[in-house]
Amino acid sequence: MKTARRILQLIAPLVVALPAHALSALDDDTLSNVVGRDGISIAVHLDLNNPNSTDPDVSSRLTIGFKVNGHTNYAVMLDPHGIIDMFSWSFDVITRPDGGSAIAVGLPSYVNFQQVGFDALGIQSDPNAPITGDLGRIELNGQLSFQGQLRIWSK
Repeated sequence: MKTARRILQLIAPLVVALPAHALSALDDDTLSNVVGRDGISIAVHLDLNNPNSTDPDVSSRLTIGFKVNGHTNYAVMLDPHGIIDMFSWSFDVITRPDGGSAIAVGLPSYVNFQQVGFDALGIQSDPNAPITGDLGRIELNGQLSFQGQLRIWSK
């Protein structure tokens, strides 16, 4: 504890001595020349209706409606669930060979699926009705590894 306090006592004068800069507005030309170092990186941990939950009622539905010949039908997934971990999506602005700009989306280097899926799938006209024509279930367990970028630009 004494060591940590002594380190803080040594660092505090350095922090106070750092110059303070006020924020100032940038015009479009100046702003377009601002360069970042690493862009943005996003890591995801998605825990959806965890089957190991102590809650006895985790029943849920994911419905997607679509029209066919003027009649609305629904794809209904019963009890979507699982855990997805992704490390990490990156987003950066790059300069294209022709001098324009593009957004480079770095694909996640690691994706892990634990019990990801749903218990039943049905196509029906009432999204709240019980699924009678069950088209099956899916469950994914495993890992993926990506490399590379997806580059997006306007025409």
